[in-house]
Amino acid sequence: MHELTQHVLFWPRAAQFRLLVLVAEGIEVRQSHRARGMGRRSKSQERQRRRRSKSRESSPPSADEVVAAKEMRQDDIEKTKQQQHEIRFARSFERRARARLGGNSWFDQLPPPEALGPDGWESELGRRVHFPPREYEQKWVHHGWPLFGLVHYLRNLFVHGPQSVRDGVFPTFEAIEDYIRHHVGWLFVDLWCVDQKLGGKFSRQVAMGQGLDVRRKMQTAAA
Repeated sequence: MHELTQHVLFWPRAAQFRLLVLVAEGIEVRQSHRARGMGRRSKSQERQRRRRSKSRESSPPSADEVVAAKEMRQDDIEKTKQQQHEIRFARSFERRARARLGGNSWFDQLPPPEALGPDGWESELGRRVHFPPREYEQKWVHHGWPLFGLVHYLRNLFVHGPQSVRDGVFPTFEAIEDYIRHHVGWLFVDLWCVDQKLGGKFSRQVAMGQGLDVRRKMQTAAA
C-alpha cells in the first residue's frame, strides 16, 4: 500500500490541489448529519408522508400519485447514499489525520507567514484575509468534524489566494502552494487513500480533468 500511495506525491501540483478543492466542495458534512442521523426523513418529508397516508385511507392513489411516490422514494434513497458516502469519507479522513496529529487539533500545524508580523494570524491583516486557524478549528469542532475542518480551511486559503497575494501575505500563488505542501503535505496522500478506499470518485474526476481549474481562476481574479 505504501508504494501505491507514493504516486499521488508525484502528481502535478494542479492535480493535487484540484483533489483538495473537489473533496472540500463535494463532501458536505455538518453537525446536522450527526444530530439527525443518516437517511432520516426531514419534518417536511414526514408531513408529506402523513398526508399521503391519509389520502390513501380515503381513496386509492391515482397512477400519477403512484409514480410521484416512487420517484420521491428513489430520491430519498439517492440522497441517503450520498450522505452515507460523505460521512464515511469524513470519518475515514479524520481517523487518518488523528493518527498523524495525535489528537483532534490542527491549528498549530499552520504557522503564520512572516508577512503577518509578530501578531501572526491575530494581526489586523491576518484577520482581514482569513479566520485565524485556531478560530476556524473551533468552528468545525462545533460542527462535529474538527479535523475535516482542515480540508475546508486549506481550500479557502488556496482558492482565495488572489486576496492573500494582493495584500502581501504571500508573495506569489506558488508560495501558497509551497506553504500548504510544506506544512501539511501528508493531507494529499490521506485524501487520495480515503478516496480510493471509497471508490475513487474524486481521483477519477482529477484524472478526467473535471472540477475547478483553480490556478486559472486565481489568475483571472488577480488580473
